[in-house]
Amino acid sequence: MGPPFRLHGRDRRRHELYFTGEGPNARLTVASTPSSFTAFLDAQAVGASATKQTKISRARTLHTELLRAQRTAAPAAPDGAATAPGANAEADVMLLTTQLVDLAKEIMDGGAGASIAPVFGSLESGMGSSATVERLTAVHAPGSEPSVSGGLWDALGRRCHGGSTYYIMGHLLNHHLGGTGASWANLTPLRRSANGSMSAGFEEHAKTRVHGSPSVPLRFEVTAHFDRDARAADQARLRATGNPEDAVIADIIQAERAVPLTVTATATDLSAGQPGAQVPPLSLANTVEENVDNYALSDAPRAGLCERDVAGRADAPAGRGRGHGAAHRRQQALPHAGAIQCRRGTE
Repeated sequence: MGPPFRLHGRDRRRHELYFTGEGPNARLTVASTPSSFTAFLDAQAVGASATKQTKISRARTLHTELLRAQRTAAPAAPDGAATAPGANAEADVMLLTTQLVDLAKEIMDGGAGASIAPVFGSLESGMGSSATVERLTAVHAPGSEPSVSGGLWDALGRRCHGGSTYYIMGHLLNHHLGGTGASWANLTPLRRSANGSMSAGFEEHAKTRVHGSPSVPLRFEVTAHFDRDARAADQARLRATGNPEDAVIADIIQAERAVPLTVTATATDLSAGQPGAQVPPLSLANTVEENVDNYALSDAPRAGLCERDVAGRADAPAGRGRGHGAAHRRQQALPHAGAIQCRRGTE
């Protein structure tokens, strides 16, 4: 009935699925330790998840159809010897066998299987700190774009760069891999450039591994590392100017304690010997520009802190005194503290 079909199980052992016997009496067998296909399904059903049970039920149905196709293909010879099925029946047998092989791969977790739910670390100043999935496969919950607000993001979201927010709400577990955007437990503030590096250097590889052919189950872990300096001196200097714009920037700097310094990640194959490239580990610096003169709340040009200090002084030279300087004009135009001056920062 042809060569054996090879598949790998979650136990990392190689197994074969093949026929023993001939014609309508041929029996579908699973080995390394030979057993009937029915016995194989019975063993796999013990403690199986609902998703796996559905696949096992489908395999039982296909196996029954296969046995029927074998029996009706041709009658047994009078002396009890098996006879080969006709051409059409043989095609049906091979089609059903191929379908059973594909199902067997999934049932043994050499195929997709179901993901285990992610586990998230404790919040760091309200931001996500880690996400771990002990078994990540193509069968995972649907992910979502960020939809949260509030907390320190109200300050962080006001820092602008190039018409958009300086920070984005970065997924720890990527939303194409089942990561939610509805909880801060899976979101942490990242610079846009850092998020792009994380996507290209790690997440795209993980998505290819999980959603590729074959689908390779992964152990997935992402950790954000915090402990950024408070920059108390910068905050105090900004608040001392009396300029509302500087006060907002001081609030941003205070909130930046909740911005990770680095992000590390691994996505390790659970099935040994799988074809294709494994996912490279990630060690990412989430570098933040800390020169206060480079903080922007909109796309408009912004004077340096020294210029704003001079413009706000009562004894400033003519043309640069209170009410005449560029800093004062920006002060008059500064929107209320709740306004967002740049596009919302999401992936």
